[in-house]
Amino acid sequence: MGGSSSKNDFSNKIGTGSLGAQADQELEIDADMAMLDLRLKKLTSLPWDLAVLSNLQELDLSMNSFQHIPEQCTWKGGHLATSLTKLSINQNIVNQVAPEIGEMTRLETLCIYDNRINSLPDSMHNMISLTQLSAYNNNLTSLPESFCLIPNLQTAYLSNNKITKLPEGMGRLKQLRGLYIDGNLLTSLPDSFYELEKLSELTLVNNQLEEVPAKLAGIGTLKELYLNGACGRKPVVVPEEVKKRGVLQDCYEGQI
Repeated sequence: MGGSSSKNDFSNKIGTGSLGAQADQELEIDADMAMLDLRLKKLTSLPWDLAVLSNLQELDLSMNSFQHIPEQCTWKGGHLATSLTKLSINQNIVNQVAPEIGEMTRLETLCIYDNRINSLPDSMHNMISLTQLSAYNNNLTSLPESFCLIPNLQTAYLSNNKITKLPEGMGRLKQLRGLYIDGNLLTSLPDSFYELEKLSELTLVNNQLEEVPAKLAGIGTLKELYLNGACGRKPVVVPEEVKKRGVLQDCYEGQI
């Protein structure tokens, strides 16, 4: 058929109507593209044409003006919900994550840091492929109990939120290797926390723990533990059992 191409089949103008960017910016979309970078486009919404990109795997919407994750990404009848493996919507003004996020069953990496999110939906446990969640620098005060049912979660970046406690079922995160929960308001850890089978890196810096739990020494896979300021303004007292493990990093005992 001699050189036919699908390029421009779904071309769109960014900036007209509700998109809000410069009118002379043009978005050239290839129906076969695997990655689409839309950073710094002053976007508040997406053209619905994107929902038909069945081969798109990575979508970067960082540094725009989205107030929520676009419906095209989570629409059950669209391709993006089942094709995307990485979604980045950092540094926007997102204030909530809709329950429909659970439709994204192929998503492996979700980056929603530097927003205004105050809660995560129960439906996240349906994200069976999710291995990395980056939700730091938000307004989270807690995590739903169903968070512990995300089957393949390996790394959770939850620093600099307002989380006061972790779900009781944390020990059910059998694939969790890294938990970064510094800069929160934790006063204790749930009993099941010490049942984490693969946790190798844990940062509890700048929290409000009543004490450093001696049970941390029982997490046999733990290789790096960060505790500076873990007890708020109280001195950090590290139990002997934890000291003997040799996993402490940058922790000055007694430091306020």
